[in-house]
Amino acid sequence: MKKAAIILSVLAVILNVECSSLRNNTTNNKDYLSGVQSDTTKIVYVFPDSVEVAVHEYITQKKWIRSYKPSYYLLLEKDTADVYRLVVLHYEPSYNPTHRANRSNRVAVINDKRLPLIFDYDELFGTVDAVNIGKFGERNEGYVKRSITIYEWPYTIYFIGGYNKGRNYGKIIKRGYY
Repeated sequence: MKKAAIILSVLAVILNVECSSLRNNTTNNKDYLSGVQSDTTKIVYVFPDSVEVAVHEYITQKKWIRSYKPSYYLLLEKDTADVYRLVVLHYEPSYNPTHRANRSNRVAVINDKRLPLIFDYDELFGTVDAVNIGKFGERNEGYVKRSITIYEWPYTIYFIGGYNKGRNYGKIIKRGYY
């Protein structure tokens, strides 16, 4: 009986070590996307090629005054049934560590980078103070702190996406400062 208990204990330790090493290996491996580091804690979005290239071109061609090089994040909005709006925005993570982009669990692959991705409904339904949200059934009475950001002439790409994988999938309808 003691031998069986000892054998089971040893097997449990071996299995635990093997499982933890497997978990560590999957988070340390690089995925196939141009050396982009895998991160199993994030939801990864891959936009149509034309959109990814357009975002990359904008970011790499943007000339900043002095040596200011901001971090970028993306805002995705649904415009119509199959038309999406992707807004490229910049921010300084160290200046505002509670910014939505820092707290997002979504990232978009742009070339060999992963940029934080937020949705329009993050602003509509999200709160900046997750602790003080009021009582159940009384939240709409001014208890929830909301934050809406005003974007003045951001670089925006309108494109066809969604479940429509036909001939126009990924087609950029327009891009520029809107």
